[in-house]
Amino acid sequence: MLLADFSQGPTTQHWLSKVILTATFLLVSSVLADKAFGPFAQLIPLTTDEETENTISAYHRNPAAKIILVGSSLTYRLTQQYFRVPGVKNIAMPGKSALTGMQIVSEQPVLPKVLLVEANILNWSMDEQFTARYRPSILNATALRIRPIRTLLAQFLGWTPAEMEDMYRARLSAVMSAPPAPRTLPSSVYEDWARTNSKEAEDMRRNAADFVALALQLQARGTKVFFVSLPIANEMASSQLAIDTQEDFRQATAMHQELLLDVNFERSELRWTDGAHLDERSAILVIRQIESTLKARKAI
Repeated sequence: MLLADFSQGPTTQHWLSKVILTATFLLVSSVLADKAFGPFAQLIPLTTDEETENTISAYHRNPAAKIILVGSSLTYRLTQQYFRVPGVKNIAMPGKSALTGMQIVSEQPVLPKVLLVEANILNWSMDEQFTARYRPSILNATALRIRPIRTLLAQFLGWTPAEMEDMYRARLSAVMSAPPAPRTLPSSVYEDWARTNSKEAEDMRRNAADFVALALQLQARGTKVFFVSLPIANEMASSQLAIDTQEDFRQATAMHQELLLDVNFERSELRWTDGAHLDERSAILVIRQIESTLKARKAI
């Protein structure tokens, strides 16, 4: 009876080398294919975190833009495909401070002409661990996010960026022709905005100063930075958190009024899904008002 002599087989180092070479080949091939044929199609993200990763990864690969929006889920509702101005990228991240987006933008090799910064939330600090993952580096492959199986499926089932733009353009007329949604907001959504404690108050003042400091750095490098307070329902706007946020921003920007984009939002037709997040029709109206204000300021 013959027994296999595994001692003569491939060594661990041999198989490890094969794995590394194969992975390197797939990575390089994917990058070259992306450059040659454009962005890969994508499947619908399964989670909010995955959607955020996809958005920032796409921006990391190609940071060139005329206008960039940063913020939380409030700004995320301002879908970039609904902007009439070309070259808009919305990299707002639900659950994260606009400071996180600002820091990521500040570290890219190409800066936008205009950076719009959401000024509604101050009690969240910068996520430094997240921003570190998107610092430009030849050794940083985080942003590539090559997922062979999902990418292959997406070629048959997913959407390319161009197809996504066409889809939103087709929706625009139907969304805008619909009447405003009824005003029905449960009172429970206001509880988190009701008050601020002493630690939050301290964090908010510090974060407001950080916003302004980072904005001035970007201004010095040629980017026009504007803070925008997006409209929220009256019940939310009168909450202690919203009032404290506005006051901290007012004090932090007292010597830098040029950083404020005072948009005259027409609120009569605006609606919110929960008092803070705009519905789709309202988000388009807000986008139009922001574009008009930027043109009036000769920023675009």
